[in-house]
Amino acid sequence: MFELASERFEVKQVPITHIDVRPGSCLPGGEEAISRAVLAELVKGSRQPVLVRPVSGRFELVAGDLEYWVARARGGEAITCWVREMDDVTAIVTRISEGARRRDVNPVEEAMMVFELVSEHGMSHQEIAIRCGRKQCTVSNKLRLLRLPGKVLDSLRSGDIGERQARALLRVPEESKQLELFRRCVRMKLTAEEMEDLCRLSSGKATVKALLPAKKYRIIYKDPRIFQNTLRKIVAEMKKAGLDVVCREEMYEKSWEFKVLVRI
Repeated sequence: MFELASERFEVKQVPITHIDVRPGSCLPGGEEAISRAVLAELVKGSRQPVLVRPVSGRFELVAGDLEYWVARARGGEAITCWVREMDDVTAIVTRISEGARRRDVNPVEEAMMVFELVSEHGMSHQEIAIRCGRKQCTVSNKLRLLRLPGKVLDSLRSGDIGERQARALLRVPEESKQLELFRRCVRMKLTAEEMEDLCRLSSGKATVKALLPAKKYRIIYKDPRIFQNTLRKIVAEMKKAGLDVVCREEMYEKSWEFKVLVRI
């Protein structure tokens, strides 16, 4: 996995207008995330370095999207960047690994970057996983997101649905059914678990009975005398606490009477 080390980078003040973002990049959370980050930065300051690489006399943003957009929102003219020459593969791998760690890279863009590494650079899922510090199944699942309809991907990119909700739709083979369930998810604001259950049912891999809430069972004691010792201990504790307590017990054929008198 690509490891960040400050000595491998040159620290520079880079004009914000000279930094380009990758096509398809979209900050998770959008404007709300930027607004929250602006307030947080005023209190704590920025903790994450912005990584860029030189490209054709300008700079391409590799990692640190949130810090970059916060700087733009605050009207800054320049931002402190860690600058390093990188080839395309290294830049993409770094963006995937750092984006996952910082959670500031959209899942759709991440899937597109995985696709680029596979289709244009001939890397296997295992190679990508090793270099990005991810599990191979995670890399494969990211790539599978690109099988979803464009409307679903747009919604995932904008944050209207989450990655788990989107991935759940892959259980459903028909695109028309995927879109129907997607619209229901957005309209009803389904949680990831609810969406997974709905898609599992729609694909025929679950029954309605299996999706119903589990019944809650109560233990019923028909002989109340098993609580006698507990009640007696309570009365004893009350007496230890200094209360004037009188307790009387009466046993009948089909009942048991337990009376407690507390004088105040």
